[in-house]
Formats: sequence, structure tokens, C-alpha cells
Amino acid sequence: MHEHPDGRFLEALDLARFTHLTLAANKRRNFDLAPLGAAAALGQLFVQGHHRNIAAISALPRLADISLSGFPKRHDLAFLNDLKSLRSLLLILGSRGSLAEFTHAALAKLRIVWVRELEELGPLRRFAALETLAIEDQLRLTSLDLSGLDLRHLKITNCKNLREIIGLETQTRLEHCVVRGTRMGRAG
Repeated sequence: MHEHPDGRFLEALDLARFTHLTLAANKRRNFDLAPLGAAAALGQLFVQGHHRNIAAISALPRLADISLSGFPKRHDLAFLNDLKSLRSLLLILGSRGSLAEFTHAALAKLRIVWVRELEELGPLRRFAALETLAIEDQLRLTSLDLSGLDLRHLKITNCKNLREIIGLETQTRLEHCVVRGTRMGRAG
């Protein structure tokens, strides 16, 4: 685990050459992400626990695949709204009550795993190009509205309080569907 006292670790890297980057958490979770603004070739990014100046990635022209692990709820996801090339987002761990501030018409894949306190996703039709949706281990989620989507892959697992999926019957292109560990189909 790399420790850097002032979090300026990324300044030492030639980020303009990077196409893939993984930033695992360190004890301080203090990396300044501002230098990522120079990573114009970056296509895939995984960030675990770091968030300082993460908005610097919002103008990267090729960044299509982002994974955020342990992203704190005090920072919303609106900085991703302007990321034109974004096609895939994974949110794992961390905490937040909603994703309603994040909207992206070109997002094709959304995966949400074990995000504490998540109660609602907001209207999913704001992701008009969404083809793959996976939601796992969301214990507070009670309803999911797929209206306006045309999914190919849907996976809902261990969402023990999920009682309804609105619009499931309108998914005409659905090729793969797994729904288990929910309250759907159970009385009371």
C-alpha cells in the first residue's frame, strides 16, 4: 500500500500515456486526483477511496469505463454528467441515499454493488442507452422503475426489500434476466 504524506503521488507519473489506471486505497485515502485531467488517453479508471479533485476527470475525451469503490456520500456523482465518452459505471461499497443527481444519456452499463443507505435510483429513463443493469446487495431498495429503458441484461440479486420492478414486462430485447433474493412474489 503506497503512502504519500501529501497525496501528490500522481504528479510523478506520465499520465498522458496511460490508457488504464487503478488507484487502490491507501491508509490516508489522500491522493489528489487533479493531475488525472492530463490523462487524455485514459479509457478505464478504477478509484478506491480517493475523491479529492475527482472532477478533473470530467473532461477526459476517452474515459469510457469508471469504477468507484468506497466513494463517500458527501460527494455527489454529478461530475460524471459531462463525461461524454462514459459508457460503463460501477459503484461498489461507499454510501449514498440516491443516484438521482447522476444522469447520462449514453451510459450503456450500470452496476451497483453494496452501496450502503441506497434507497432509490431515481428515474432510470435518464439513461436512455442503458443495455445492462446489475444491482446487488441493496437492502433498502424497495422499487425499481425500468420504464423507458430497452435492456438486454438485467441482474438483481440480494435486494431483500425490493417489492416491485415497474416496466419489466416492456423489456422486449431482454436476453438475460436474473432476479433473486428479493421480496417480489411474496405476500406481506
